[in-house]
Amino acid sequence: MSITFARLGNRSKTHITHEKSTAMWRDLRLWVGLSLICISVIAANIYMAAAAQRTIAYVATHEIASGTIIRSSDVQPASVSLPVGVAPVAQLSDVVGRTLSQDAFAGEIIFLNSLESRSQTFTRIMSVPIRAGHLPEVRHGAGVEIWMTPSLDGAEVPGPPVLIVERAIIVDAPAQVDPSMDTAVTIQVADTEVSTVVKAMRDGVLDVVLTTTESSAL
Repeated sequence: MSITFARLGNRSKTHITHEKSTAMWRDLRLWVGLSLICISVIAANIYMAAAAQRTIAYVATHEIASGTIIRSSDVQPASVSLPVGVAPVAQLSDVVGRTLSQDAFAGEIIFLNSLESRSQTFTRIMSVPIRAGHLPEVRHGAGVEIWMTPSLDGAEVPGPPVLIVERAIIVDAPAQVDPSMDTAVTIQVADTEVSTVVKAMRDGVLDVVLTTTESSAL
């Protein structure tokens, strides 16, 4: 009988030892798993930091409409974070004088693929008179519409305003406008729209309507 109890005691001890070993093995696997997760997170952060290196690029100083011929005052250098392999415009000479092919917001990075070569543009620059109180606050690079209201002095029959140019770019505008005095702005239009604008200046009063939201310079 004593032998039987001894055997049972040994079996119980063996079972307890086995359970402890199993629990320790599970704990070990848990810690190994947590360690691997931590290592993966650290490695991913290191990779992302290396992939997003800071470099000098040119960004827009204000909102610029598509079709604008960029001036030096339209862009400024800034330290930006870009993925590896993405090359921004690094020289001011690569930007100035080029035509923007898409709208740019203040602070937006200017890339070469958003610029057109000088030979690809078919535009004209002209000055248009604006009656007192008819010019909103605009600056170089703003996108505008040109409307004409026929007058009694023109060849057109007096009537409601007519949209004559859907897309024009402000080239130059007065820094300060006296709402009680007539003024003028210089605009950039497609070469096919020049005759329309010239005729409209003779037949009525022109209005400039801002189509892009002006942002203050950085």
